[in-house]
Amino acid sequence: MKAFLLVHNDNLLPPVNRTIITTFLDTRRLDFPNWYACLSHGILINSERSAFELRAIVQAQFPQIWFVITEINPNTVDGWVPKQFWDFVNRPRPAGT
Repeated sequence: MKAFLLVHNDNLLPPVNRTIITTFLDTRRLDFPNWYACLSHGILINSERSAFELRAIVQAQFPQIWFVITEINPNTVDGWVPKQFWDFVNRPRPAGT
């Protein structure tokens, strides 16, 4: 399992905010087994899929938004975020494990 960061723009119409996106992610647990939202426009995702596969799924559901999905390499990422963020990056796993 790998960690990804999805960053989205909610300035387009119709608006799609973080809550709408995470509600959708909950309906696709096989593709998005776990997620964590601690940034206003960013959602951490744990998944076995590739960034290309995840992009296709999100784009099919939300063709009107702009977004980026990037795999996070725990050896090259840094920042100032809550501990749970680093747990997601360093130990990707499905929800409830």
